[in-house]
Amino acid sequence: MSEKQTYVIRRKANRISLNDLAKYIGISASALSQYESGKSKISQENIKKYQDRIDELNQLPI
Repeated sequence: MSEKQTYVIRRKANRISLNDLAKYIGISASALSQYESGKSKISQENIKKYQDRIDELNQLPI
């Protein structure tokens, strides 16, 4: 399993919406969806924001 797939699973398991995450990163939900599905790429800066935000939200109590 790739690192990206792990982040997608973590995002979904913790019910982090694609729309909210895309807003935080500063890209469209469509662009983020295409990144997650492997249809397009996003910048390294945005990948870092994506990963950092998922990490941050996974540490919050549910």
